[in-house]
Amino acid sequence: MRYYKKLIYVLCVLVTVICLGLLCGCGNSGRQGNGPAEQISVGGNRTDTQLSEDAGETSGQAEAGTANDGQGKADGAGGQTEAGIANDGQGKAGEAGGQTKDGRLSDQVEGSEESDQAEDSQNDPVQKENPVAEKLLAITVDDGPDGEGCKAYLEICRENDIVLTFFVIGQNIEAHSGQLREMLDAGCEIGNHSWSHGYLNSMTADELQREIGDTNEMIRRSVPEAEISLARAPYFAYSDLVYESVGYPLIDAALAESDADQEAKTLQTLLSAEDGDIVLLHCWNQGSIRALREAVPKLKEKGFRFVTVSGLFEAKGVDPKAGTVYRHVAENLMGLYQKTEQLFSDGKLTSGDWNNWTDAAVLDAARLKKMQAGQGLWVEYDSASAPCLILQSWSGGAGWVQMTPTSDDGRTAIFTYEDMLEQFGAEDLKRLDACVIRPVGANLTVLSVDVATRGF
Repeated sequence: MRYYKKLIYVLCVLVTVICLGLLCGCGNSGRQGNGPAEQISVGGNRTDTQLSEDAGETSGQAEAGTANDGQGKADGAGGQTEAGIANDGQGKAGEAGGQTKDGRLSDQVEGSEESDQAEDSQNDPVQKENPVAEKLLAITVDDGPDGEGCKAYLEICRENDIVLTFFVIGQNIEAHSGQLREMLDAGCEIGNHSWSHGYLNSMTADELQREIGDTNEMIRRSVPEAEISLARAPYFAYSDLVYESVGYPLIDAALAESDADQEAKTLQTLLSAEDGDIVLLHCWNQGSIRALREAVPKLKEKGFRFVTVSGLFEAKGVDPKAGTVYRHVAENLMGLYQKTEQLFSDGKLTSGDWNNWTDAAVLDAARLKKMQAGQGLWVEYDSASAPCLILQSWSGGAGWVQMTPTSDDGRTAIFTYEDMLEQFGAEDLKRLDACVIRPVGANLTVLSVDVATRGF
């Protein structure tokens, strides 16, 4: 009898163990393979978990991991795969079987390394950082070739992978003809700086032709393939005859060096450059050489790319015109604006002599106060040099600014409202009392002035 009681007891125990095992097996089957998507509550925060046919163990079987609630706070165990931390898609995905960008756990184990590499790429702070907007700068060097000075500038070109534009003097070429070859080999540009470095505005038409023509001939003897498309008048000495006779665009400068003993001042000037500026240096100025050597890396950090003057015209979409003076080259905006309201027409010739500086066009200040973003002044003119815009206020505070065109193609200049706002200031613009257009260094006829609207 005792024997039967013991046998029954053993059988009961075995049945209990088998039932418990079956129950455990059923509980685990919902986390393997073919089960549908389910939601798991973790520490009061819910993590959406999608399981696929090929997935291995997923959340709910973590080995001491934490689930992320999307705010960076850990909420306890469960919600982590064996190999990584699951989150709500705002952080970085875990490793194999981790989470994708949409906040769901990955349904694949194979190929997860590739997925993680793509995710890491998107979270790389270096790649996320916005690139510095590129700005263009044309550095010009006058009075070569000369031996040591131009040699130092060419060394700066090679050391920093930049290019310059050299305006050469014809009578200097024979003694240093090999240097012109070095300039071209370095990717630099050669321009005409006259034969004798004299005042072109005091010469006759025949003398001007010899100054330019003889220099071109010497350049081509040294480097036959040189493309000569630019000229610079020594001392920036212009006249109507110079504009008519030289036959090339005349390259002036927006910024110029200081004396040789003022290296720090030249450095400051270089670092103040703006996109599209043309800068004047000289081959004999040792202070400028040292300043440029120091400025180049700093300007590159600020997003500047160094180009030749011709490269600057090309990049900005400007077709330079012979007999026209260029100090700064801005992007050609003519195709983006359309004239919508005429403010002025039938202008008269105005002297560009600084001693007789007069207004070429006086505009209605009250109308300009009504201008809005996306508008500007469209000025059609006849002159060898782009006009300037003078804005002035005296009601409730003195304000005065002289503006260069935002865009200029040698016959049409645009002054944008955004530039007026930046240079004159919102408060001064509201109380604008006077707005005039004046010549800069050359006689000027303003043919018409219109309000223009961008994308009209």
